[in-house]
Amino acid sequence: MTRKHTVVCLVCICLVVILLLLLNTNIPGIADDVQISVGSSERFTQDEIESAMDVVVSEFDMLNRELIYLWYDEDLSNQTIEQSILEDIEKDSTIVLFSTITVINPGLFPPADLDNLGWVLVQDPQSGEWELYTSGFAGVNF
Repeated sequence: MTRKHTVVCLVCICLVVILLLLLNTNIPGIADDVQISVGSSERFTQDEIESAMDVVVSEFDMLNRELIYLWYDEDLSNQTIEQSILEDIEKDSTIVLFSTITVINPGLFPPADLDNLGWVLVQDPQSGEWELYTSGFAGVNF
């Protein structure tokens, strides 16, 4: 192999390595400008729902994702809880919030929105504080 071919091969290898590094960049979860919608509730006060939403926003850490919309729909929340396979939670002190997130694909693909990501939170009966229990897409049993 000539010196010229060796240089060309090294340049190509360097370019491939740089491209792979750029495509595999992990961007921390973003929850800076979240739109919030709180529906009416017979189970929880406005403050309790907003407090649960604050937990989701503060703990949002999905790599390459941005939380853009977070909402509470009591009928959908109750339906999700009733259909839940989670047996070790107190369902009366459980809330399910729903969200839309944007997948930030560094590199080749444009961003894509994913709807109905559900967040299950359980309220401590003593302190009233919410704890994030799990998350997943609505329609998938928690």
